[in-house]
Amino acid sequence: MGLHDGVWPPATKPHPLIPYAIQQQHHMPHATAKRELQFCENMTKRLENAAKQVIFSSPAHEGDQLYFPSRLIHHIPMMAYSELLLSDELSQSEKIFQSRESESFEDNLLPPITDFTKIHGGSSILKLQALCPFRAFATIRLQAKALNNPSIGIQPVIKGILVHDILFKLWGEIKDQQLLTELTDESLTQLIQHNIDKTFSETDYQTHQPHNHYFFTVEKKRLCTVIKEWLLLEKTRPYFRVLARETECHLTIAQLPIKIRLDRIDQLNDGSLFLMDYKTGLNSINGWFQERLTDPQLPLYAAFQDHSQQSFTGMCFAEIRQGEMKFKGVVHEDHIYAQNNFSGLIPINRIKATDDIYSWNALIDTWKKSLEKLANDFCNGVAIADPVKAEVCLTCDLKPICRYTICH
Repeated sequence: MGLHDGVWPPATKPHPLIPYAIQQQHHMPHATAKRELQFCENMTKRLENAAKQVIFSSPAHEGDQLYFPSRLIHHIPMMAYSELLLSDELSQSEKIFQSRESESFEDNLLPPITDFTKIHGGSSILKLQALCPFRAFATIRLQAKALNNPSIGIQPVIKGILVHDILFKLWGEIKDQQLLTELTDESLTQLIQHNIDKTFSETDYQTHQPHNHYFFTVEKKRLCTVIKEWLLLEKTRPYFRVLARETECHLTIAQLPIKIRLDRIDQLNDGSLFLMDYKTGLNSINGWFQERLTDPQLPLYAAFQDHSQQSFTGMCFAEIRQGEMKFKGVVHEDHIYAQNNFSGLIPINRIKATDDIYSWNALIDTWKKSLEKLANDFCNGVAIADPVKAEVCLTCDLKPICRYTICH
């Protein structure tokens, strides 16, 4: 029972909200040392008389702290644990537990999808399936999602949407690279500011977030600087014409319907198409060259959209970050950008990550096979907790329902 001198009798602990005089007068529990001693003496006697044989125990130490038996049990003869005649007979519940037989099985294959009308997510479905099949199942089919964390100021996702909307409007007016280069610095600034004001007047972010009014005022100034810096970089490209903006495409891969929205499609001087995806954060094209494509949106369009009328020979992330504007992409081995070594756009035959892929057509075929496998796995219920790399778990919100950390 742990009856050492530190707890039996226990130290007094008067109630903090009742006057101490009243507690003394009425001998309230824990009020005085005399009352605690009397209570413990009576309890010890009751325990002694509770059975023919009663064993009191007291610890010798706990860590480095030494203990001695309570003086209330000093009259009871001491004996070592080895002297106790305890029965080795198991209780009935222990016998049942000892006779148990465990069964284990891998629960990685779930029922296939039969109703695709309830599946939504676009290219993110395949992205999640590539990152971790269980994550795709839980997020898309179970709708398991973390609550949004409150933050001060404008959320990064809204900043990204604003950049997309402003560039959409700008390229609706500028049309091509020639007109862009003809704009003077002052004219370009005025055009950018006009479209920023137009975008903010059409969106309801400020209405829904009146407490962020000051932040939106500052954001307008920042966006003018950022957008202008990006367009100055676009001026350095060889001639291009903006063929499509915010294009919505509907694809079906292994019965899985997928809707994707493409930020921009350019037509180059040789008539070929070039695909661009705006990004306001850090990105890498390494996800395009893994066995499981972790950035499938652009490869989806490249591999499955019908390009019978015009050839599609390059694509990139347009990384729009103040002071760090970059193109990050891959192009056909004979692409016009490959010939003039345009910064950030790498010919497929010069990418080290693709040892067995030396041509654009081979890359497209590889993407098709990889994306079809991801789609098939998702449709057939493959939901094993198998992150493509350990870092994936660091940004996952599904830890409360995921068994990966238990199994590994």
